[in-house]
Amino acid sequence: MKRFFTLFSVGLSLTIASPTVAQQPSQNNPRSAISTVYRDLQDDGGWVIPKGYIGQIFKQDKTTVLWFAKFLESNQRGPLPRQVVDVLELPELSKSQRLHYAFCMLNGTYDREIFAIVEATDTKIRSQVYQAWRANTKTEKIEPISPQGVACENME
Repeated sequence: MKRFFTLFSVGLSLTIASPTVAQQPSQNNPRSAISTVYRDLQDDGGWVIPKGYIGQIFKQDKTTVLWFAKFLESNQRGPLPRQVVDVLELPELSKSQRLHYAFCMLNGTYDREIFAIVEATDTKIRSQVYQAWRANTKTEKIEPISPQGVACENME
């Protein structure tokens, strides 16, 4: 039996792939989405992270939340189920800042676990980094990292 509930923190309906859910996400605590299992939902961007993970971004009003989830095995057709392993509420960006993911590098080496808030320049590589994080597939945590050595490819 499938369960349905509204994801208040991002204003979307969500289909749960498993009848057991640790907690229902709440508007006041986006981290309550941790352990949620879902198949598919409309996001505002995201990227596949190697080793069976995904980063998905959800926006509502001025709040932006990033879900770090792992793909679960399934015998059913359709999108693979995913389980949220960590959540990060991102700071509000100024008009000159962008959130970059999937094409960020550390010390010149691309690393799909890294995402960052950068200054939106017209250069091919954006190296003025305000904040950076790693979606660590070993610990299944979103970890802040030093912005030193982080740069992201301009995909705009």
